[in-house]
Amino acid sequence: MNKTQKRQLNLRNKLFAAIAMLLVSSIMMVSTTYAWFTLSTAPEVQGITTTVGANGNLEIALSPADGSAARIGSAMGDSNLAWTAKNTTWGNLLNLSDESYGLAGITLLPSRLNVSAVGTTPLKTPVYGADGRVQKLEANSAIGKLNTESATTSYVVDTAYRGVRAIGTSSSLTKYQITFNNYLAAMGQDAAAARENAEISLKNNGSKLAEMAMAHASAGSDDGNNYVDYKAAMADVITNLKAANAKLKDAIRDAFIATAASAGSNDAKYTGVMALVDAEPTATLEALMKHGELMAEDGTVSGTDAISEAYKAWSAIETKLASAQTEYDNLGTDVTWNNAVKVMNYLMATEGIHLNGYSLNEFKVQAKRFISEPKANSDGTFTSTADYPVETYAEAKALYEAAQAFMKPFTSGGTQLQLGAGSGVYADIAAMVGNLNANVEVDVRYEGGTTNITLPDVPIAIKTTTATSDAGHMGSARTALASLGAFTDDTATATGVLNETYGYIVDFFFRTNASNSSLLLQTDPAQRVYENGNSDATLGNGSSMTFRTGNIDGNAVQNLMACIRVVFLDTDSGKILGIASLDMDNATQKVVTAATETTAEVVDITAKLYLHASYTDDATTGLTLGDRVTNKNNAVLCELPANTAKAVSAMVYLDGDRVTNADVANAATSTTGTLNLQFASSAELVPMDNEALKNMAAEATTTPVVTPDETTTASEETTTPEETTVPSETTTPGN
Repeated sequence: MNKTQKRQLNLRNKLFAAIAMLLVSSIMMVSTTYAWFTLSTAPEVQGITTTVGANGNLEIALSPADGSAARIGSAMGDSNLAWTAKNTTWGNLLNLSDESYGLAGITLLPSRLNVSAVGTTPLKTPVYGADGRVQKLEANSAIGKLNTESATTSYVVDTAYRGVRAIGTSSSLTKYQITFNNYLAAMGQDAAAARENAEISLKNNGSKLAEMAMAHASAGSDDGNNYVDYKAAMADVITNLKAANAKLKDAIRDAFIATAASAGSNDAKYTGVMALVDAEPTATLEALMKHGELMAEDGTVSGTDAISEAYKAWSAIETKLASAQTEYDNLGTDVTWNNAVKVMNYLMATEGIHLNGYSLNEFKVQAKRFISEPKANSDGTFTSTADYPVETYAEAKALYEAAQAFMKPFTSGGTQLQLGAGSGVYADIAAMVGNLNANVEVDVRYEGGTTNITLPDVPIAIKTTTATSDAGHMGSARTALASLGAFTDDTATATGVLNETYGYIVDFFFRTNASNSSLLLQTDPAQRVYENGNSDATLGNGSSMTFRTGNIDGNAVQNLMACIRVVFLDTDSGKILGIASLDMDNATQKVVTAATETTAEVVDITAKLYLHASYTDDATTGLTLGDRVTNKNNAVLCELPANTAKAVSAMVYLDGDRVTNADVANAATSTTGTLNLQFASSAELVPMDNEALKNMAAEATTTPVVTPDETTTASEETTTPEETTVPSETTTPGN
């Protein structure tokens, strides 16, 4: 055998050996596979880490014509719509430059804010005599919409329309219609003020009253506590509730006068009420009710109509507050519960209070149970107590779990203190003007022998539960009156036409998904989405106005701009949320047309819009504004409940008490300008990351941009400003 044959034989032998080993391995593997069976009919995969993105935002939309937030859309492709359609979808930018809004046809003429009825008759306008002088200011303004059926720009009275509205006067409105509009609006505003005063009292002092009630509930009949530290809180509560009840009386008076001017006033006695209002505009509610035969000369009210019942309810509250004041004045330096309860029973009676559904007596029972209930031990044994003797582990466990369920809300922040019917003045006022809410911190404690419960600073939501509707009896009455409308006669036309315009209103809706958020006026320009973004496309313009010189010189334009007021309103109640004006001391100028020998220089003057911290209204001098709010975090307009659309309006007018003849031009209009509004949220908003949007280049545009809602992030908190620009606004002051 040669060497080659020998090598082949060796290779063949090795290959057979390898195949044999593979065969053995295969047999072993098969045998191993079936050594144990696996059971599987529905396999699953676990532990796949998945993170869902979050997005905090503040959004704005123009109100639909019917004022329904439910009609505001949010869908794929909204950004591709025309502005007139896009404005009524949720976003961060609005544009009101389209002619269909009618802003270009609205002229601002000197007027005065009608603070008491700003929701329906917002301005007082001058009445001129034959000598050309102003005889008086009359609250005769009406609100209307653009008349789309007219070949010329005109506006028709429409109290239900929302969106962009004109304010003006109409010769077709009768005395009844003007009176009805004025007092219906005043009714809503005064009722809202009554509710606000009561809520302020609850927020400032509700925690102290709740602590008193619970401290007594813990001590029971053996209460030896000294409640002298709570005297200041009780005094403040009485003061604020007196102010609330005074506003409630004003709301009832408003309702009575509106009723006399309504379509339901067929009774001749209402004619006398109207005559008295004309002769004595400040006539008291009692005088009016006697004139309307609802009250006898001795002050007795025996009627069962809505006004009589409302007056009786107000009177009962007034009596309780007077009694509370008397009992408070009798308190000494050592305040026992027996003395304190004489005041408390009028304000927050312990019998009507429920804490997480428990009455205060039940709270005491449950607290004792929590302290002394038997313990179910982890080893399956149980420990019985003298108060709760048990014989089985199951009994101990059931009692233990019930006690833990009782205590859990106090430690998890889910505690609610409810004031129901019969619990005092808070509940009585709530029944009239709507339920009250306040979030406070209360020290919860219970002393039970050697073991005590002490929970300092427990967050508690205090709520009243007596209103039959969201707005209480006064709100229901206002809705019923609004559906009746004003009394009309043969001299009134079906549709009034605004003869002159004096201002305009733009109605918005805002919503946010952040809790504990307030709506802010954003004065300085801010990014509408990302604070650290560099996109010109999402950079807002802040809140400002720009006017152009032309018919008048720059000084006169600045004087005119200083007289413009922007009033923010709660659209539903007509309540004034804040008033803003332009900071003309720091206005900037930009040359638009260079001066030549034949052409005067044209300049755009821009000034920032700032909210004012306060305002006062005087029958002689009109509106006086307090200090400007320069810290943007303090420029609060209203609270924004999470995931709830909030209706807010912006009203623009020219303050006639401040403008002079030297500030206007001898022309059809003095100057034309644009308004830009930007808003923000006080909550920290964290938008979803999107690098493309963050760095997007601005698109070219030939129309002014209205940006009402936009997102901004402050150094300490993230806000979401939203911005609205109202372009093509013509301002024509008179003299």
